[in-house]
Amino acid sequence: AAAAAPAALAILSCFNMGERGWLFSRAALDHTPSRSVFDAETEGTFRREGVELILDVGQELNLHIETCATGIVFYHRFFTVQSFADHDRWYVAGACLHLGAKVEEQPKKLKESVPVLLKFLPPHEALTEEQRKEAWDPNSKVYKEARDKVLACERLVLQTIRFDLCVEHPFRHLYRIGKQIRVPGYERVPDVIVQVAYAFIRDSFVTTLCLQYPPQIIAIALLCLTAECKGTHLELLSAATSSIKSARWYDGFIADARLGQQAISAAIADISNTLRDLYGDVIAEIKAEPLPAPTPSSASRSRSGGSGGGNSGGSSGGSAQKRPRPDATAPAPGRT
Repeated sequence: AAAAAPAALAILSCFNMGERGWLFSRAALDHTPSRSVFDAETEGTFRREGVELILDVGQELNLHIETCATGIVFYHRFFTVQSFADHDRWYVAGACLHLGAKVEEQPKKLKESVPVLLKFLPPHEALTEEQRKEAWDPNSKVYKEARDKVLACERLVLQTIRFDLCVEHPFRHLYRIGKQIRVPGYERVPDVIVQVAYAFIRDSFVTTLCLQYPPQIIAIALLCLTAECKGTHLELLSAATSSIKSARWYDGFIADARLGQQAISAAIADISNTLRDLYGDVIAEIKAEPLPAPTPSSASRSRSGGSGGGNSGGSSGGSAQKRPRPDATAPAPGRT
């Protein structure tokens, strides 16, 4: 396995690493090493299954969603360079989560995480009931074999990603931006807008969007998609409450000045379309749920141009839902 790393590192140069970091063009992702063996649909299935395993194990271990997301990004990066034909994707997924937990300062001992990983292996890989019980014994053969596989995969992951452990997620951009925007007629952005955008971001990790676009672009695009689903649009808070001034509400949140308006618009459209395809008919259900009516005080202050610090997502008949925190693990699409 260790010998495969130099070849993998050579492949990185073909993807024009460096200037764009771990971001790849669609064309590059259509020519990963796996494509010499598997078609696009199969590779996509393998990616999704690994992501779902990471989410399952992470949820069982009470890991934060950002910890799981970091492991997922490592998994996607690894299999952009390495082939699914050459590695056990289940143990690679376990190794990526184990590494992500350490990076996000939420480490788990292998004697805690390995038995959980074995619990969530797919049916054709699953252990017998007796073996599952045995896996909790750190002196057992079942545990030691699985532990050694995870450690070997972790070493290979580190070599393949060139020990680059820096990962930034859209979640933090979502909350930062959410404090500086609003929906017309509301004092601030309703909580449900942030909640739905959060769910979109969480579920986007089963796709390769994290390999294609910077996290702030993903956050902006999925806020735009959420607003569109709710039949509204977003705008910046008044000049008194926001230091950002721009023709388009999101321009000031995009740090890379080299990105032109056309490129940003194309990226937002592609990200939105990817999530529409992922959600399918569920998008119609999201659209069918209207925004809660703004509270009278909020609507009044909004019309007068004033601002306040209260939530604007609730109606007069009930309190606003609490915003989800990025440390709450949640299932991927189709999971309950």
